[in-house]
Amino acid sequence: MAQKVIIKKRRRIRWKVVIPTLVACVLVVYLFGSLVGKIVDGISQDKSSFSVCKLSNKKLQKMYKNKEYEGAINVSDYVIYGENLNLYSDAYLIGGRNAFAGKTMILKNICTEKEYKIDKLGSELDGQIQLMNLEVGLYEMYIVDNLLEKRLYMEDLLIDDVTVYTSTKKGENLKVSMIADSALFNREDDEENVLDRHYLFLNVTKEVLPEGKVDVMLNPGPITINNNVGMEANGVMEETEMYRLAKRVKELLEKEGLKVGIAREEYSWLSLYGETGTLAKGYDADAKYFISLAPSGGSDTQQGVSIVHSSFVSNKLANSIHEQMTKTTKMQVLDVAASGRTSGYDADLDIREAGGRALGAGELVTANQFASNYHGMDAIYMEVFNINNPADVALWQTEFENVAKAIADGIANYIYKK
Repeated sequence: MAQKVIIKKRRRIRWKVVIPTLVACVLVVYLFGSLVGKIVDGISQDKSSFSVCKLSNKKLQKMYKNKEYEGAINVSDYVIYGENLNLYSDAYLIGGRNAFAGKTMILKNICTEKEYKIDKLGSELDGQIQLMNLEVGLYEMYIVDNLLEKRLYMEDLLIDDVTVYTSTKKGENLKVSMIADSALFNREDDEENVLDRHYLFLNVTKEVLPEGKVDVMLNPGPITINNNVGMEANGVMEETEMYRLAKRVKELLEKEGLKVGIAREEYSWLSLYGETGTLAKGYDADAKYFISLAPSGGSDTQQGVSIVHSSFVSNKLANSIHEQMTKTTKMQVLDVAASGRTSGYDADLDIREAGGRALGAGELVTANQFASNYHGMDAIYMEVFNINNPADVALWQTEFENVAKAIADGIANYIYKK
């Protein structure tokens, strides 16, 4: 039997209806995308749906509405140096007194109910909160004062000012944000803030380090302030040898999983100073560590490796490198030394100027005033051999691979706390 063909009438498109409908759909998609864009770091920034970990906004409001503490202490200032967060009872002054020194700090993770306790806070820039040791969560912050756990707060609102990425571990980083906002848990229609002060919180999430950012910035000599070509003696050139060393250390650190940059190209010589200099390369990449590598240009009778750190931090990172140098190489390794001081600041310019606000970068060097707005990089200055000593140069050439490995292992061991 022949099939009956049914011819359907073509329906006219009612454009007066379709066009407004399409516009409405686009608007809905846009608004939804904007809402999703406001939800970051595991915390919804939309006050009507604020939540963190598995705690809904409703639960958070119930937890914090009219919550009472044993007391409260004002935090007046903070600085970041490397992967260390430091809080101060008064305005930060380099080398100045901090009333929190010697006290115990407690960070309470409301997501896991675990506590991170720091006994006897140090006065050094790496003596308070080591951010790489934290777990994911939202932390309340306390200081133990007269045996009471007193809640930390700030007088001024703090939302987007303090965000740090810790060093890369297993392809991921911790993103740490410090927040002080009495309206943090509010809904849009709340007439009063849930919190009665700008209490301090640390929000810690796992994220991948943004493109172009690094954990470690290597700064191969010549360490200059006027683009001069480096030293040359006994058949070796400073700029060639130090770039070769930085390249090898970078390869070894990347095998450990760290993201590493080199502050200059192989055949370019940049000033340490200025917004296009090697320090700026580290600041722009948000490096946590800035390692300067150079030969010594001392008397031809001098020999050995020297490692210098800031006088305002502990010697832990420097000691980690020193330990590997003495264990892995045949080089003569001098004792670790703290930088000398000038006018109350570190005298070693490659260390001081890498320290951002924490070490007073730009205070003594006009060209580096831009750096005063940055978090500080944990800086080390190393002289790996004496270019004027023929015996030291010869030993350097045979020990090159061991020296590179020792530097990389020392840095990685410190970061990963091996």
